[in-house]
Parts: sequence; structure tokens; C-alpha cells
Amino acid sequence: MRAEIAQIPSIFQKIADNAAATTAQIQKLPLDSFDSVILLARGTSDNAALYLKYLIETKIGIPCGLASPSVVTVYQSKLKFKNCLVIALSQSGQSPDLINYAQAAKIGGAKVLALTNDLNSPLAKSADLHLYLEAGEEKAVAATKSYSAELLLSLLIVSAWAKSEIDFVALVRESNAAVRNIEAVSKIVDSFDHSFGITTLGRGFAYANAHETALKIQETLKIPVSSFSSADYLHGPISSLHENSRVIFLAPAGVATSGMAAT
Repeated sequence: MRAEIAQIPSIFQKIADNAAATTAQIQKLPLDSFDSVILLARGTSDNAALYLKYLIETKIGIPCGLASPSVVTVYQSKLKFKNCLVIALSQSGQSPDLINYAQAAKIGGAKVLALTNDLNSPLAKSADLHLYLEAGEEKAVAATKSYSAELLLSLLIVSAWAKSEIDFVALVRESNAAVRNIEAVSKIVDSFDHSFGITTLGRGFAYANAHETALKIQETLKIPVSSFSSADYLHGPISSLHENSRVIFLAPAGVATSGMAAT
């Protein structure tokens, strides 16, 4: 898992090197015709989709929702997706419920854009446009590098849509610095008593990473973890707080930090 985390800066560099070609592909979609977006994912990719939801709603300004695949796979509903873009995110591109939903969406009139780590996956082949995550084989059960790649490709999609720029040089530089910071992270972890469970909190763009942090801790330490929007946490769940509680705030500088100050 740590070895794959160390690969993230080089994966970001690959995505940066291909950014112009990827942007040209994205802009071939009828972007101006879409008035809504549905995001299709499971597990770790679902958390990346939550980040993409914030990007689309803040940068493009159209409604964006998370799909419920069982609507198709369990309830056999027919979708009516006129002027809708469905974006499917999946490391493997093999999940039957995602494939079935994507196919039903296309029948219902949607355009489907897929992000996977397998160029030949069924989900990739069922999409109108497929973007490769550039992550290579991921061996760790707790996905890390593919999640990070999904975040950056999500940013690239929305930047292509909004015709804005990404500072890839700074992004790769900062990701290298984060990977090298393992000693400081280890020092915190070694003194962090998690025996009573953990709560992770985020807001805005950090909300997705709060969910993903909780999932990673559960997958690796096998302990209960709760994740909340910091705003929602004040509406009830905070009453469970006690002197042995351990809370992790994900609060990037700027709006997210000020938005979490009250919590």
C-alpha cells in the first residue's frame, strides 16, 4: 500500500503529460447540451465521485447527483436521461451493477463517460468516451493510487468543460512533498489512540476525502470509523463525543477551514 502511494506523483505526471490530448477528447462531447450529470460508482470510487460532484456544481453550475445502481439492477427501472451526462468511475471497470446502469442510461438517452484503470474493461467499452487512470496494476486491497488518479482526472474533466487551467507543475511538486512527509505522519499516528474508534470530518471538497479516510482506516485497521460533513456533525452526532473520542478534521486552507471553524 505504501509503495503504491509512493507512485502517485509519477501517475499525476503521466496524466499531466497527456492532459492536452485528454482535454481534446473531453471537449468532443456535447458539453453545452447537458443540463444535469449523474455520477456512477461504488466504494472508493464513490468517494471520488463525491469530489467530482462538488467540482461540477461549483464550476459548471448544473445539478449533479449520485446514481443508485439498484434502481436498474434490482428494480429494473427504465431511465429517461435526456440532456444528461453519466460519468462512471471504477478502478476495475468490472462491476456488473455499474455496467448495467451505464447501458440503461445510454438506452435512456444519456452520454456515458467512464474513468477506469483498465482500457479493455466492460465498463470502458460500454462508454461513449473512456479515460484511462494511468495508475497501472493496483495490488493493495485498500486502493490509493487509483483514487488519487480519479480525483485528478475529475479535475481535468471539469477544467476542460469550464475552459480553465490546472497548475500541473505545482500539483506534482506538492504530491512529491506529501509522499516524502511519511516521517511526520508516522509520528502523529504513533501517538494516536484509536481504541475507542475514530470520526473523520470534512466539508466541501474535503468531504470526499473525509469519507475516503474513514474507509481506508476501516480497511486496514479493522476498527469502526464514522465520517460526516462537519456541518451535519453539529446536528446530532456530536452528542456522542466524549473524552476518549478521536476526531480527524480534513480542512484544506481557505473556504473549507473557515467553513469548519464552528465545528
